[in-house]
Amino acid sequence: MHLSCILGVMTFYLGATLVYLFQRIFSGRNLRQVAFRILLVGFILHTALLFYYLFQNGYPFFISANYGLHFVSWVMVLLFLLLANRFHLEAIAPLLIPTALIFYLISLFEREAYSLTASVLKSPWALVHFLFMFLAIALFLLGFAIGVAFLLQESRLKGKKSPFPRLPSLEVMDEMHSKASGVGFILLTIGIASGIGLLHQVRGIFFSGDSKQWGALVAWFLYLVFLNVRMQAGCRGRRAVLLSLLGLSVIILTFLGFEHH
Repeated sequence: MHLSCILGVMTFYLGATLVYLFQRIFSGRNLRQVAFRILLVGFILHTALLFYYLFQNGYPFFISANYGLHFVSWVMVLLFLLLANRFHLEAIAPLLIPTALIFYLISLFEREAYSLTASVLKSPWALVHFLFMFLAIALFLLGFAIGVAFLLQESRLKGKKSPFPRLPSLEVMDEMHSKASGVGFILLTIGIASGIGLLHQVRGIFFSGDSKQWGALVAWFLYLVFLNVRMQAGCRGRRAVLLSLLGLSVIILTFLGFEHH
């Protein structure tokens, strides 16, 4: 059953992506509904798989990076299911769902175990740190998908081509991208602060020079600059999106490219 769930999630997420792509080509309302239902079935299987891991491992759940990647993928799909119909975001599905699928597939092969004792992992500092960091990554990835959709739509409009259907206006997408990045920044701040508290609990220091710490701080600074420039200088549109994408690239590099030492 475990293997069936793993393969089922992959199959339904991939199937939903393909149907969404066909819907973009043939503009069929029925295809959009079919894709949403396929994605929903995959999400239900994914939820069942997460509960299986939770009951298998007990508490704490985030004992290695692969469970964090699973969780990020799950949250991304959850956010899409909640927001797609309300804000007409179906057009970002061919970008967001494959991204969630990639994180899901990486989680199947990721083997980095956190070098913390069980008692430390049960600490409230650890729970808050891991939970908020993974939630922040999911929000940043949602903002990434909306930002890319913004750039593509803006390019078509500037080229005097017909806009992509089933997308909000550029102003709405710009605002949604900013809000996703802003909420992600708050979650990242809490995640970093709780990580510092966890480090002090374990080693009695607040900063170790770990590559993940440096990466998280650099990403935090970039998103701080993005939000400050947006509010103070009124920087919107393409420049704001590109700056936030730079912050996301640092986040992904830090999370996937570096290990704790």
